[in-house]
Amino acid sequence: MYSSSMSIWIPPPQPPERAVQLLADQLKMGSLWEEFHLQRGGGSLLSFIQRRREEIAAQKERWRPQVEELLQNEPIIEEELKSLLRKGRLERCSLGVNGCYFLLDKKGYPRWVVKPEEGAMTLNNPVQNSSPFRDPAFRMRPFLPPYDTPIIEYCAYEIARIAGLSELIPRTLLAIIERREFYDLSEELEGELRQRFLRMTGSADREKLCSVQQYLPDSEELGELVEEWLKRELPEEEMASLINQESFERANLLVWLLFDTDAHSGNFLALWDEASQQYHLVKVDNGYCLPLRNNDLRNFLYHLPNADLPLSTALVEKILSLPIDPIVQLLKRWGLESRVYALRERLRTLKLALQENPSLSIAALDERIQQLHNPLISPFLPEALL
Repeated sequence: MYSSSMSIWIPPPQPPERAVQLLADQLKMGSLWEEFHLQRGGGSLLSFIQRRREEIAAQKERWRPQVEELLQNEPIIEEELKSLLRKGRLERCSLGVNGCYFLLDKKGYPRWVVKPEEGAMTLNNPVQNSSPFRDPAFRMRPFLPPYDTPIIEYCAYEIARIAGLSELIPRTLLAIIERREFYDLSEELEGELRQRFLRMTGSADREKLCSVQQYLPDSEELGELVEEWLKRELPEEEMASLINQESFERANLLVWLLFDTDAHSGNFLALWDEASQQYHLVKVDNGYCLPLRNNDLRNFLYHLPNADLPLSTALVEKILSLPIDPIVQLLKRWGLESRVYALRERLRTLKLALQENPSLSIAALDERIQQLHNPLISPFLPEALL
């Protein structure tokens, strides 16, 4: 029963056990807690948590054989990760809304970025942005089911590789890693209350399916650079000249191909090239790509002066010859079959737009992609698809 003090009473399991009583903020679920309890009621909270724990464990076991095979095919990286996990340490990143960790070497330098299934609006989010539910009302993006972000991070890199854009995403793999530093929502409880909570919802599983991405030590955030240029009141032409145009337009193609819903200024890194005296772009944090529906594209690059230029002939030819079948096969292999229609739709849109007008500016083509909608998928998708 839900009381006026916003506490939760949980009926005991069999054999009888003392009820678990939690204050709303004890699990640190964050600002959406009141909406949760109004829509769901407090009495079923632990059953939702138990269900999510079981689903997370099942997904990890589903992908374990393929993840192990993936690492076996990368023996140098596999040995490096094992060595770093033995001799180094994980350090949680304090920025962002997702659970993210730096894998540090024994000298304390970051080598890899590790992202377990601790994304925003998932069960074990460490920054008070969690949810025990799966349905679209409780997601960061309604057309991006939770708990897929490690798989999507890996597939984003592979799609970039297939499309000949691999320089735009740091090397990304999958791994199943067990570390005490990983977060579990039971950490917010103590003593007997914590023990009873774990007995009723399942144990804290510190072995997690993760994406692992190489850390780029010499990179800068594009957003911080642009902010500095604006403070210096650089003319748009000078700002545009500081970013390599070929890299810029290829980065846009990546955003369109993945339909990135999180391509904000902090998720583009810039690498300075002494030879050209320009910055080349890199895209990171790719877990909110490949949605079920082409809805809510976010592309910071659209707002930069480089976007006013037309695509080069080389990139137009690349788009018109982009292969679709290898990408479809990749998505199906990793359980993302429901993303294929949206992929086909946006690739078709890109090709038709350029066949009609090969001189379109980057901004105009971005607007075409932003306007996409998928008439064959209702906004009220069945839960089986969501």
